[in-house]
Amino acid sequence: MFFIVVAPIAEELIFRLPLKVKRLNIFVALVMAYGIFYLSHKSVATLFSLAEVLKAITFILICLEILYCLKDEFFNAISTRYFSLYFYALTITFGLLHVRNYIDLVPSNLVLLAPIFAIPQIIAGFFLGYFRLKRGLFWSILLHAVINTPTTLFYFVKH
Repeated sequence: MFFIVVAPIAEELIFRLPLKVKRLNIFVALVMAYGIFYLSHKSVATLFSLAEVLKAITFILICLEILYCLKDEFFNAISTRYFSLYFYALTITFGLLHVRNYIDLVPSNLVLLAPIFAIPQIIAGFFLGYFRLKRGLFWSILLHAVINTPTTLFYFVKH
């Protein structure tokens, strides 16, 4: 269920929502990334500790400060002149983050070749980004869920 519902929603919010270059979209993506990549590795008991709450509030305030200090011209430049670079950076980052799914399968002497395993996710990221831009975020989430379904079902049937 996680890989078919939660992961597509979270990953699309992080990597495809900000393709519509707006402060709010980028803010939501940053907060989701913080939640997924930092908080998800914490125990439930420590999530609500004063230290973790203060870290989260600090992260949110810093993100807001940076995003609202940037001029509108910056966001306009990203959404026009530098959009291709921005799109490819998000797509490749999305794909390379999936290397962790395969890193245990790669012998230690070949670990530098591990990104080769992420090529399918990079290609999927291009299609998901295209869908997000042409059809909307809902459709990229749905396509992501469809892409994850066969692998997830195969994994659970096999185990």
